[in-house]
Amino acid sequence: MIADTKTIIVEKIGEIESIKSLWNELKNKHQPENIFVDIDFYCGMFEVTQQMGDPERVFSPYVVIFCQGNEPVAGIIARSYQRRPRFRFGYVPITMPAVRCLDLEIGGLMANDSNGINLVRNHLASLVHNRSVDMLSCDYLAHKSDFWQCLVEDAELGVKAVCSSSVEWVTQIADPNSGERIVQQKSGKSERRARAAERKLYKHFCDQIEISCFKRLEEVRDFLIQAEAICTKTYHNGINTGIENNQAWRGEFELLAKAGNFRGYMLYGDGEPISYNVGVAYKGTFMGYAMAFDPRFSNLSPGTFMMRKIMDMLFAEGIHTIHFGYGDADYKRRFGTDCFEGASLHFYTKTPKAILLQLVEMASIKTTNFAKNTLKSLGILAPLKKLWRDRLTSSK
Repeated sequence: MIADTKTIIVEKIGEIESIKSLWNELKNKHQPENIFVDIDFYCGMFEVTQQMGDPERVFSPYVVIFCQGNEPVAGIIARSYQRRPRFRFGYVPITMPAVRCLDLEIGGLMANDSNGINLVRNHLASLVHNRSVDMLSCDYLAHKSDFWQCLVEDAELGVKAVCSSSVEWVTQIADPNSGERIVQQKSGKSERRARAAERKLYKHFCDQIEISCFKRLEEVRDFLIQAEAICTKTYHNGINTGIENNQAWRGEFELLAKAGNFRGYMLYGDGEPISYNVGVAYKGTFMGYAMAFDPRFSNLSPGTFMMRKIMDMLFAEGIHTIHFGYGDADYKRRFGTDCFEGASLHFYTKTPKAILLQLVEMASIKTTNFAKNTLKSLGILAPLKKLWRDRLTSSK
């Protein structure tokens, strides 16, 4: 470690104000369009989880700023939890014993140069070596990240990460500098198919098609009520990944709405909510949170129609980049133009609970991947997934 480096560690919410300028300097340099490391959003989510009173959602701040002189050169933005990690064997969830978790925010590792990377790496390695936590989690670290080499390929934390591969699809709808619209180059066949589906949708609902955008604080509750009604009819609800009109979703969406970042889109057919898409508009980018449609109208492709219209609406308000979130869903491939590979990383210490967690997670990943690869090689993965989702939908 460089001799004149000062390390500031903040573990109380009341102390964050003292590092605000340092935090913002790092954030604006490395993650300018990332709301997850926005200091106001971070502190707001702390208040939201405190109000919920759910011990598994309540977190303690863990923020580290490394300075040389008066200049911040690296930082770690994380949340400290005492919670039960959840793994899945396929769609089957498994809840584990409560452990000490340190979750790095998406984009929460920042460094100006290789020296800064070393400072961050050494600090994280000390947490693992000293068993200060049971599990260190880094969700969705991109291969292109400055930290990928030392954390994954070189395993410089002293333990090997358990990796769950993922991808992020992104599309640019406007030039960030000029604001000029960028038209996606789609095949004539794809465009004709989309327009035919659009005509079919309008015909089914006798031209009574409307999209509403919910932005304001007082609109959040209405959006959640309508979104939940759609979600209860889908397979998302069957695997507990759908939107619910509960305190957790409401608290986060209201926080976003107060800051002007909430965007909830609802598609109506003859006055009935049939599809939604919700996300965050922040400094020229839109980050998709969730989307779903009423399965009764799947043959009308309401989600595809809605996404095309939302892209126009986002462009009109100055958004230049859309992040479709993490995962490889068909609609993300359809609308995304750039794909970035990465992985979620879990580092386990040598405590008994951590060793148990590591064994279970490794088994779940290997079992799930083996099953997927086998079914895919037999050509029945997609049909089985559809059958399973239809079964979950029909049980609602």
